[in-house]
Amino acid sequence: YSKIAIIGSTFGLLSILFGIHLLDDQEHFNPSLSRSWLRYVPLIVGICVDLLGTRLPPIASAFALSFALALVFPLSKAINVSKTYIVLLLVFLAGSIAYNVYYYYPPNPEMDTWGHLSVASGIMQKGHFSNIVQPLFLSQYFQPFPVMSVASSMLSSVTGFNLLVAFFVFPGVLILLQPLLVFLLSRRVFCNAEAAALSAFVLATEATVLTGMNNVQGTFSAISLSLLVLITLFRDPPSRANAIVAFLMFLILVAAHGAVAVVTLILIAYLV
Repeated sequence: YSKIAIIGSTFGLLSILFGIHLLDDQEHFNPSLSRSWLRYVPLIVGICVDLLGTRLPPIASAFALSFALALVFPLSKAINVSKTYIVLLLVFLAGSIAYNVYYYYPPNPEMDTWGHLSVASGIMQKGHFSNIVQPLFLSQYFQPFPVMSVASSMLSSVTGFNLLVAFFVFPGVLILLQPLLVFLLSRRVFCNAEAAALSAFVLATEATVLTGMNNVQGTFSAISLSLLVLITLFRDPPSRANAIVAFLMFLILVAAHGAVAVVTLILIAYLV
């Protein structure tokens, strides 16, 4: 219910802000903040919600985070606020929401997550990927796409983290970076920092993305890899080195999730 409250109240406040924008009589809506401390309010709200933990009821923390997210919208339109700060603020708020989702809801991985963890466990036990004996329903899908399992088993071996914790740290952190990646790609495609900031805002308030932070799957991580491929590929001016790096990342993407790789090819063809 706290996730529903975050989404509902965020879009409710966003609709109010959009109404104010439509009522403005100016030809160009470029407000400036007369009080510089206002730009730090979302950051302070996010920190307070994280520190207070269970002392706040879920609906209060959800409303506070949605208020902080909604405040990002006029900040992104202000002429004296850096768009880089806006997108880093969005990444921080997305992390704050993910932390609260973790706090109120213990990790509840679905079959995909346990499938990757099962293969990762076999890798750690045998020390290599080949000839891992898995149940039929797991081996048919998860072994042909081993990136999730290999990455989490490597992190667990190097750091000593529990395998489940390692899985949520990486490749799970790729999902947390999606607002930043969407901002970078949108700015490159549309050549407009405000459109890029709004794209990142919409992503940070999207329920499926928040769910993916608490239920890491190959699809969510592969989408982040897809964004990295597109960002690397579409640089101005184009570079052969960037194309090689993008191709190598695309090979990793193919081994992470086949369907997202196909969609990425369609996007590349469309953008070209």
